[in-house]
Amino acid sequence: MITIRSLHIYPVKSCRGIDVDAAEVAATGFRYDRLLMVTGLGGEFLSQRSHPELTRVTTRLDGDHLIIAVPGRSTLEVPLEGSTGDPRSVTVWNDTCEATTAGPEAADWFSSLLGVPCELVRQPESGTRQVDTRHAAPGDRVAFADGFSFLLISRASVDELNRRLETEVVAKAWR
Repeated sequence: MITIRSLHIYPVKSCRGIDVDAAEVAATGFRYDRLLMVTGLGGEFLSQRSHPELTRVTTRLDGDHLIIAVPGRSTLEVPLEGSTGDPRSVTVWNDTCEATTAGPEAADWFSSLLGVPCELVRQPESGTRQVDTRHAAPGDRVAFADGFSFLLISRASVDELNRRLETEVVAKAWR
């Protein structure tokens, strides 16, 4: 029998996610999952690999807004719906797609946090980022996730990974 032990959405790519009991499925995956992304001014996405400070950024849904926070700093409130910002061409890995900015307040908040000029962008409702057609149907699309709408891992996979590692990986839901 298959059991889902934990479910998470990550409204801002490369920031902490939100544990949810249920999630609405939209055309690009779970609603609000990787809807937003931090980019450099050239449109390239910024990740924890190059900016580990993003690991401290928490997110939570509050009605029709996303609350973005880091301990010791003021919070940032971003509307979950609407694409009223300036249009941008952004790059996620090798994919270039259209986005809109979340505004100057969001840009200032993330620029101050990361110490580099950057912007927070969102994929507009009309945005399309084609999933790799070698592994999905033409027309399947994704927001700012690395490649696909849903990422799954089984308990057997975690057990096998732990067998091969010196330090155990513990999934939060399996503690």
